[in-house]
Amino acid sequence: MSGSPIFACRDGVLRDLAGLRGTYRIIDKTQIAVELLLEQLKFLHISKACFYLDAPVSNSGRLSSLIRQCAEKHDILVEVQIITDVDHVLEQLPGVISGDAIILNRCMSWLNILPEIVAQIETVWKIQL
Repeated sequence: MSGSPIFACRDGVLRDLAGLRGTYRIIDKTQIAVELLLEQLKFLHISKACFYLDAPVSNSGRLSSLIRQCAEKHDILVEVQIITDVDHVLEQLPGVISGDAIILNRCMSWLNILPEIVAQIETVWKIQL
């Protein structure tokens, strides 16, 4: 949504390079992205979602509040947890939504919903790998 490239990887997952810095800041498109994600979950008839945010990453508290605020508009029960080792938790769960290949290789099962979300965005710089 910000014009940065999205990579269509060989495993079918779309990835960007934004999360590689270990920091996160809320921008003008963050709320739109959260809304699109929640709408896709609702479309898939997912009634409950748990968001796990990395405690060491900056602004995780603000993102948690934004997710909860957006969830109030949707008919989805949302839980947001800020924890120190998200990867370890996700590796133990079914139905994980992530672009992290290591987590996807280790978790019980995962959902690839980003292609449907990205298809709703008019201008996307998508690079096929």
